[in-house]
Amino acid sequence: MRTRRAPQTLTDRHEGRDVPYFDVPADQSLWAATGYGSLGAEPLTARVQRGDFTRAASARERAAQP
Repeated sequence: MRTRRAPQTLTDRHEGRDVPYFDVPADQSLWAATGYGSLGAEPLTARVQRGDFTRAASARERAAQP
């Protein structure tokens, strides 16, 4: 506050640029979907191990659509 600058935020890469993690759509970012790992009924490690929010998961979803 003394330096009168915006607080630092954790960033994620989205559409070719670094943005605050909470600005990325939740369905495209594990961090946005879980409040950087602090939210959700399911443990974050289970979601990571299962492969949620990976390119492979996105490809599976696209392939499953008619």
